[in-house]
Amino acid sequence: MNIVLEGPDGGGKSTLATLLSEITGMPVAPGEGPPKAPGEIVARIFRLQELDGVIFDRHPIVSESIYGPIIRGKNAERLPRNQVRDFYDGRNFIIYCQAPINGYKRMTVGKDEDPDFIAQVEAQYADIRRMYEAWALERANYVYRISDGTERLTTLLGSTSEKLRVLGRRDRKFTDLTVPGTDGAESAMLRKAVAGTLVASS
Repeated sequence: MNIVLEGPDGGGKSTLATLLSEITGMPVAPGEGPPKAPGEIVARIFRLQELDGVIFDRHPIVSESIYGPIIRGKNAERLPRNQVRDFYDGRNFIIYCQAPINGYKRMTVGKDEDPDFIAQVEAQYADIRRMYEAWALERANYVYRISDGTERLTTLLGSTSEKLRVLGRRDRKFTDLTVPGTDGAESAMLRKAVAGTLVASS
């Protein structure tokens, strides 16, 4: 069993990872950031698939499918289909850490206050957040918001038996999640796009 924390920057993933590690005794596998060389994301995926009983503070199967096309465009890596299938079919409890709309501001602290730069970061962040919301509708077992506190989540994950029990079922409370700025048809289109993004053909 693994716990996977995902979402845009500013959603509280690292803080939640630390808290869950204290509660469950599971070690944290920190995110490794953008790829430093071609092929590195795929290599990470193969390496990480061997881990069990850890808390992922980001996982490249999720983050690359969202950040890759937006930040790196055509240079984004194609993800291995079998590993993507196993990731979502396996015993991973996936928590979407929903970031605030203005979460991009933490990315501009201490940066050049050039309005064009700020506008670019804001636009990219909005795209990333929208894609994550669409992904979460399809894939997340639980939605965590910083303002919600952690009592309910820690109750779910507070004991080994409970951790095992919640795996394999989806927490349907996340179904009220909407994709900001979209109507139903556009939300469905976004979900379809996320599901097929960068998954290599067999």
